[in-house]
Amino acid sequence: MVAGLTGQQPAPPTARQTATRIEQALADDPTLQDVEFDVLPVRAGHVELHGWAPSRAAGARAVRVAAAVAADIEVTNRLRVRGEDDMPLTAPAEERRHA
Repeated sequence: MVAGLTGQQPAPPTARQTATRIEQALADDPTLQDVEFDVLPVRAGHVELHGWAPSRAAGARAVRVAAAVAADIEVTNRLRVRGEDDMPLTAPAEERRHA
């Protein structure tokens, strides 16, 4: 059957199929090809990006690339930035004074 001629529309992609397409788009992007991302399917039309980005700009780019895969996709950014999000927390000033 050919969609459109019979009145039937093709089934929308599953969450796993969408995640696979996003993984490929991220791997194909020259600025992101050396960065490992986990694309987790949440439900149809919604994925989460997990992993460590080398910079905020790279993380933002990854979200844009993922969102460009399909117009109706929701991408939740769960990325962390190396050198920022992996830094140890410092004690608040109040605690340092009493130490």
